[in-house]
Amino acid sequence: MLADPQTITVNSIAKNLARINQDNNGAVYRLRSSTDELVLTIKHSDGKISGGQFGEGHVVKVEYTVFATSTVPQLRLATWLVIQNPDGMDLTVVKNHVLALCAFATSANIDKFLNGGMDLTVVKNHVLALCAFATSANIDKFLNGES
Repeated sequence: MLADPQTITVNSIAKNLARINQDNNGAVYRLRSSTDELVLTIKHSDGKISGGQFGEGHVVKVEYTVFATSTVPQLRLATWLVIQNPDGMDLTVVKNHVLALCAFATSANIDKFLNGGMDLTVVKNHVLALCAFATSANIDKFLNGES
């Protein structure tokens, strides 16, 4: 089981999210203020994964919601890290590929593939926060079904 609370660092600011739900297949952590909310969801599954193979699925999702005001509509951003490892795959190989993906997600590369309605700096900072959360130690925990 991951510690409670979990810390997500967004734009150099550490955010402590308290666990609000825990079950056999995952957990949800949340930090809520009067203006916004940050939610970390971790889920695990067994069964068929992409390509019709059997294995495990692991999802780490960070959602950021800015609540509506009288002049601005509610905005919601979701960033996901999905790991699908087939049965028999060496977990060191899986972990190294997850770390490689996060290493690729530099600020400059995120700038190159982003566009959309929300302030791109906010989006970029949340993608970077998700990848910063995906440390080698946390990936080991995810692959062992911890949440």
